[in-house]
Amino acid sequence: MNLFKSKIFKFGLPVVLIATGLLFVFAQFYFSGKSSVLYKYKDRAAVDPADELYVIFNPFRDKTPEIEAEKVFESLKIGNCEQIEPNVKIDCERENQYKLKSWDLADRVENGDQINLHYKVYRQSHNHYSNVWINLEKVSDKWKVTSYETWY
Repeated sequence: MNLFKSKIFKFGLPVVLIATGLLFVFAQFYFSGKSSVLYKYKDRAAVDPADELYVIFNPFRDKTPEIEAEKVFESLKIGNCEQIEPNVKIDCERENQYKLKSWDLADRVENGDQINLHYKVYRQSHNHYSNVWINLEKVSDKWKVTSYETWY
């Protein structure tokens, strides 16, 4: 009996490979703990912080800080710069001049009760992406935006 032509090999091998792959994925989630980033690669030669940056986010991460950042972007997109936290300095005139069109999370760095979210944003007046960093701090179980930095 030839092993490679047997029914067990034809049907059993794919099942074993799929089970092994699923086990690997679940082990990755389990051993990563509460880490929001499963894998990150950054080319050291890249000049722009978002160039050659590849990040795989944990799909089970706490997305509450990202939701707070989305609120900031939505306010800026419609021109309501004044509705953002009063202690966060944003150049409303420039934001209205270079209106946001879309944004994508590029990186997330956690440091205890502080999170730095790095976004690639596309503005109406540009034909390329620029960078935005939003820092948040956990204050009494709520995430508050503490700073906003952008490259126009």
